[in-house]
Amino acid sequence: MQNLNKKGVSTLVSVVMMIVISLSLGVAFGSFVTGFIRTSLSPEVATCTQFNINIPLKIRGACINQQTNQIEITLERQFSDQKVNSIEFMVTTSQETLQWQCSQSCTDCSILNEGETKTYYLSQQIQGNARIVVKANGCAVDSADIIACTS
Repeated sequence: MQNLNKKGVSTLVSVVMMIVISLSLGVAFGSFVTGFIRTSLSPEVATCTQFNINIPLKIRGACINQQTNQIEITLERQFSDQKVNSIEFMVTTSQETLQWQCSQSCTDCSILNEGETKTYYLSQQIQGNARIVVKANGCAVDSADIIACTS
C-alpha cells in the first residue's frame, strides 16, 4: 500500500475556496460603494431632480386682488409618488423678494393632497410687475407672472 502525504488541499477545494472568497470580497466592496454613493449625493439634489422629472405642483393661476390686497395663487397637486412636506411661495418684484411657507407644522394652511386644487391667499400689497416661484420641499417646481385678478 502506498503512503500518501495528506498535508495539501486538493485542487478542487482550493478553486472553490478562491471563488467563495472572491465573491465575498466583491459583495462587500459593492455594498461599500453603493452606501458611499448614496450618502455622498445630497438628498435635496436627488429630490429636486425627481421633482423636475415628475412635477408635483402646478400653478393654475396667480393674481393680485386689488380690493383685498391679497395675492391669490391657485395650485394643482399632480398624482405622483413624490411626498410634499412643504410649499414655499417666493414673490419677486423689481424692488424686493417676499417669501411664505406652508408646511405640516403650520396651523393656518394645509398642503394639497394628490389631485386636489387649492387657492392660497397671501396678504401683501405689491406694486408693478411681479413673478411668483413655487417650491416643493425647497425645490422650484413652477413659476408664473402675477396679473390683476378678474372677477
